Parts: sequence; structure tokens; C-alpha cells
Amino acid sequence: MPSGPSQMDMARAEMMFFADLFTKMNDACFRKCVPRFNDGDLNTGEMVCVDKCVSKYMEATNTVGEILQKSQMMMQPPS
Repeated sequence: MPSGPSQMDMARAEMMFFADLFTKMNDACFRKCVPRFNDGDLNTGEMVCVDKCVSKYMEATNTVGEILQKSQMMMQPPS
């Protein structure tokens, strides 16, 4: 019997992670960049703000992920 999570469990966890990431990023950037709901479309300033916000959010997420991955590798005993 295999030990640890199955590939399906890992895929499900990854999907849940990205869904949560998207929700948090959406909430944070929308609150920061769209102060009021006067129009059905975003104006140019709001679009630029959202674009920068999403880019910074993803960059920060990737940086944290890389740091966590490196720290996990350092904690594993050599094989």
C-alpha cells in the first residue's frame, strides 16, 4: 500500500491552493484599486492599478513559495 497522499489528493490540494490564492488576490486588488462602482467598466487608472497589484501579488507568492521550498529541502536528511 502506498504511503502519503495520492496524486489525486495532491492535485486537489493544489487546486484548492490556487482557488484560495485567486480569491485573496481578487479581494485585495479590487479593494485597493476600485474605490467606487460608478461605471460598469474599469477606468484606465483602475486597470493599471489592478494589473500592477496582481503582478506584485503573484511575484510575492512565487518568492515565498521558493523560500519555503528551499527551507524544506534543507530540512530533509541527505539520502
